[in-house]
Amino acid sequence: MYPILLVSEAKTKLEQLDTVPKLVLMTGGASRMKFTHQICQQIFPEPATQLRPDPEPERCIALGLARVGRWDLRATAFQQEVNQLLDSQKLKELIARHIPELIELLAQPLADNLIEQAVKPGVKEWQTNKIRTLADLEISMKNRAEQWLKSNVAQQIINNQCIRWFNNKIQPDLAAVTDPICRRFHIPRSSLRFEDSIEPAFVNPELRIGDAILADTVAFIVNVVIGGGTVASLITLILTGHLTWPIALVYGASVMAAGMELNRKTVQETIKKNFDIPSWIRSNLMNDQKIADMCIQIKPELENVFREQLTNNQAAFEQLTQKVEQGLQKALATKVQEAIILIQ
Repeated sequence: MYPILLVSEAKTKLEQLDTVPKLVLMTGGASRMKFTHQICQQIFPEPATQLRPDPEPERCIALGLARVGRWDLRATAFQQEVNQLLDSQKLKELIARHIPELIELLAQPLADNLIEQAVKPGVKEWQTNKIRTLADLEISMKNRAEQWLKSNVAQQIINNQCIRWFNNKIQPDLAAVTDPICRRFHIPRSSLRFEDSIEPAFVNPELRIGDAILADTVAFIVNVVIGGGTVASLITLILTGHLTWPIALVYGASVMAAGMELNRKTVQETIKKNFDIPSWIRSNLMNDQKIADMCIQIKPELENVFREQLTNNQAAFEQLTQKVEQGLQKALATKVQEAIILIQ
């Protein structure tokens, strides 16, 4: 009665799982006995379940052990080959090779957003007389630029570009290394890829704008806007006398006379700090179109500043390379364990 109880127990457990087996494979020496066939046919009747005896039941254990041994050898060889990749410098070299492309991906959106968030609003406020002097404009733009570069919005742009960089640059090169391994062991190439299961944590290592980059970028904006372009032309017009009389009417001839006795550099600083240029002059010489033209003009220069400063910031990118490499090593090690199941 023991075989009946054993098979009945198996059927009960399957019923609890709401499962009807399509096939019952009988193997082992006892499968040659007629009564075992009868028990199985009684408990798992056809046509719902097909009963199939092993043609060579006495060899099944030996064959199973041989197959498991072969699978284990293949799995071990697969793991060793991936470990050689992880222990080599290939991942680090692959990541480092694409750092210039990451810098390029960062320069353009950072420059665009910095102009929109710091330069344009600051100049617009000066144009509409909300900011009194050019010195005040300089301070306003510095503060706006620093706040935006340290903001979560700027950080999110950096993070998004890092993910885009990984997907478009790192992923294809990594696949070129891992795909041949998968082919050799007859498993899907997706086993060592990250298209659908990428972990944002290691492609989003929170690369941050360092203080040196921030200071140089802010200084560039101030120098370009105040020291060059349309805003600077106002100072030039005053220095060359073209706007002397309109300003004298506002501030008085004595102030202008005293100012003109000073050297050019001192006069420039005096104009920046003290002259509240009349609103009608501002709106005529710095209208909306000129603000837009100025922003278009400085954009390529600002992108170059970001490129140069990011390229010089080797420490940040070495840290990024290390984090991405460690993330890839951990993720690939996990994928290897999942792939071993396919091999076995």
